Amino acid sequence: MDDVRNPDRIQRRLDGRRSKCTSVVLIHDGGGTTFAYYMLHALDRDVYTIYDPNYATAQPWEGGLDGMAAHYLRLIKDAGLHGPLILGGWSLGGYIALAIARLIADDPCSPISVAGCLLVDTPYHIPLAQFPEECVEPDQSDLPRLTQKSLDRCDDLLDAWELPTWDSAPCGTRVLHCPQLGARYPSSIPPGHFVRESIHGEITVQEVAPEYPSRDLSPSDNPTPLLVPRGEYRYCEKHAAELAPAGLIRCVRRCINRDYRGCGALVDYFREDPLLGWATGGYPEFIKLVIDLDAHHYDMFALARVDATTSAIKQGLDALDSFMLPD
Repeated sequence: MDDVRNPDRIQRRLDGRRSKCTSVVLIHDGGGTTFAYYMLHALDRDVYTIYDPNYATAQPWEGGLDGMAAHYLRLIKDAGLHGPLILGGWSLGGYIALAIARLIADDPCSPISVAGCLLVDTPYHIPLAQFPEECVEPDQSDLPRLTQKSLDRCDDLLDAWELPTWDSAPCGTRVLHCPQLGARYPSSIPPGHFVRESIHGEITVQEVAPEYPSRDLSPSDNPTPLLVPRGEYRYCEKHAAELAPAGLIRCVRRCINRDYRGCGALVDYFREDPLLGWATGGYPEFIKLVIDLDAHHYDMFALARVDATTSAIKQGLDALDSFMLPD
């Protein structure tokens, strides 16, 4: 993979068309490659992807996931990207995108700003060392050897890593306006609410319910402060920053049926929650749009699903472009 640019621009916005569409950087999943993103149809904007440079060597990342994020931010800057960007990714890629966003927020002189985050079936993260239930992972023995090694390293990265903290919500108590989102959608989203589109195309504005589902998310002995529901945030000693709003592509199917001894697959722990645990865990105002997808976590980029997945991702990106906050 050394001969592939990193980041690599895999889609180009046509000159004169949708000139206001923000470029997006999509980060690899736990497998380390960006092959899935090459399956997508036109998203009508510049699309950059970042793969794991250590994929071929299987070398661990110094500094863990945060060290990986710092390296990827340097790659983005070295590629000459600047101004507002949408950051996102599938699964692990969503976590890395959030870590990069935090680094950008910590640098008031950064030439890059974050216009939004797109999480592609990325559930709220609980450090694996603190995970409260037994999970049974699907058989992935048919994957290439290097991909299997990358997935093993992914588990190591997430064993103790915690999500970054923020000192304010994306919108706080402000109304999020989205007049260009489309006639089927509301023109604004009040605080404490999000827009959800079902697999049948039904669009509703729903209230964030931090108590759903009921799970034990007890903090560790020395936890990083978590965001508190309803816009009341604990003090964070890091540089003050506001988290950009996010769209979530949410698969509705489980990849493994729930087993009586545990929760099924790790990625399905929050599967019944429309927000995949983000409000429960402490990011109550983060997700402003949820698009349900009739797929499971591991088949959403399969040939039979890629049309629907492309449509959902494009819709999510367009929504992030449309979000506006009052001055």
